[in-house]
Amino acid sequence: MHPCVRPSGLSRVSIATFLFTMSIFFISCASQPSAPPKLEPFNTDALTTVLTRGASTMDEVREALGAPNGSGSALLPTAEGPRKVWFYEKMKASMFGAAPSVEQHVLMVFFKDDRFDGFLWFSGGQ
Repeated sequence: MHPCVRPSGLSRVSIATFLFTMSIFFISCASQPSAPPKLEPFNTDALTTVLTRGASTMDEVREALGAPNGSGSALLPTAEGPRKVWFYEKMKASMFGAAPSVEQHVLMVFFKDDRFDGFLWFSGGQ
């Protein structure tokens, strides 16, 4: 057989399989992108420096934190009655590599008689 003649049949399939496997291998070894940027957390400093418990109005809270994502009420065990609650949320879901990533920040602002009465916030991500 002449050295420039390629074998036919099964050998072509073997060569194609080898090339495909190697291309997958090299693609999987490519560098992964850097981690997605983190969400900016809420301005919780404003809750303790700008706003005053029992004195700041709902308009002042809106000015300090922006418009809430939602509102409702809460009946807490130590409260004399229901409290108005504003809900703030920041969430980002993304795929980083093969694993999904979810980052979430939640802030709840409580009011008593339409005055700032307290807050609760938490942040989570994986």
